Amino acid sequence: MSKARNTEQVWFSIPDAALYAGFSVSSIRKALALGLVPKKTVPLGGQKSVRIKREHLDAWIQGTPINEEAA
Repeated sequence: MSKARNTEQVWFSIPDAALYAGFSVSSIRKALALGLVPKKTVPLGGQKSVRIKREHLDAWIQGTPINEEAA
């Protein structure tokens, strides 16, 4: 999670997204489950891992509608 405060980082894991945004992991998971923040599921070591784009987190925090096609 050390990179979570790096403003150059484009994609975050759920824990890193929580640290970056200043929310709890459960709040990030709830926003993902409600479809408020788009996610990308990627294979990682035989399992699936969720990644969240920084610009989507920023838009969600600011209350700006997220346009996935433009992102």
